Amino acid sequence: MEKPKQEILLALIIVMILLGGVAFLVNKTSQPLHLRPTQRHQAWTKNDLGRVQSWLTFDYLNFVFRLPPTYLESQLPAPDSKYPNISIEAYADRHKLDHLKFLEEVRSAIGNYLNYVSPS
Repeated sequence: MEKPKQEILLALIIVMILLGGVAFLVNKTSQPLHLRPTQRHQAWTKNDLGRVQSWLTFDYLNFVFRLPPTYLESQLPAPDSKYPNISIEAYADRHKLDHLKFLEEVRSAIGNYLNYVSPS
């Protein structure tokens, strides 16, 4: 192979490796955008408590309602090693709680926090 072609090929390989590394790092460090609202979206409010479903995780609820990361954990009847990456339903299953009653308790806890920080 001619020297200029070798240099171009080497440069292309280096660029591809660098782009692959950047893509890998971006993928590993970014939040899954399809699961989280962007910063342009407003936080959920008291009017959105009905949107809380049993399949949502505590992590997601903390995010959309802008709750402190440990607030809901402090309101749970028992600690769980999977918190906050566990759904309301899975938590209820693991702790043998009634699903609908526990869902209402979670909604109530969120509502209580929202009333405390924004009593209007």
